[in-house]
Amino acid sequence: MKSILFALSMVLLVTACTKPEITSNIDNADPDWIRLTVPSGGETLTVAGNLDSTLFVSTMFLIYRTTDQGRSWKMVRDRKGGPSGVLMRNDTLFLLSNRWNTTTAQLASNATEFSTDQGETWQRYWYRTSGEPTKILNRAKAPDRSVYVIKENTTPVPNSSSRYINPSTLLRVSSTDSIPVTFPFKHVITAIQLDANNRLYVTVYGKHIPETNRILSSDFDKPAYLYVSKRPLP
Repeated sequence: MKSILFALSMVLLVTACTKPEITSNIDNADPDWIRLTVPSGGETLTVAGNLDSTLFVSTMFLIYRTTDQGRSWKMVRDRKGGPSGVLMRNDTLFLLSNRWNTTTAQLASNATEFSTDQGETWQRYWYRTSGEPTKILNRAKAPDRSVYVIKENTTPVPNSSSRYINPSTLLRVSSTDSIPVTFPFKHVITAIQLDANNRLYVTVYGKHIPETNRILSSDFDKPAYLYVSKRPLP
């Protein structure tokens, strides 16, 4: 009997957190970018969906959803382990639990849960195939075949083999040149993504120290930030 109950418990839905929606600030001061404030999590790692309808944002341990362009957020998943990544395929939202690097790309993979009702409930993801949900984090291809990429920046620590972490920059790379993208905010960029309207989403972490141009780690109990370009990028 115990084994039957255990088997049944393994296929039950993993219910999402039912905390109420939290209102948030939207900063439109920059001419090119909107800054959205996610209530907590300290850093944003990935996005899924679209700002015009439903947008999901993952932090290290939490996943938030907004349906009103960032005016309010509902936390739909709270995990004890991190990192959390999100990927949308058709109407299915996947939770990705691993970030890793290849020689050319940074990736999020290892789907552990999925939701078909916009994060209200979650089910365990058991399938393992060659078509596993995987997300490229450090580059986004535009319709004109140019590619937006994240450039990581560091400076040497004197008398040490270590390096200080500096703010990241964005580049648009084509077959003929590499052009900096105007992004005046001082963070480490964790991922970029273009939506169907060719707007760029930029997830970030870190507090900037102007005197040294260094980035310090974020506190997970503090708000997190997400940037969205106001206009479509080529």
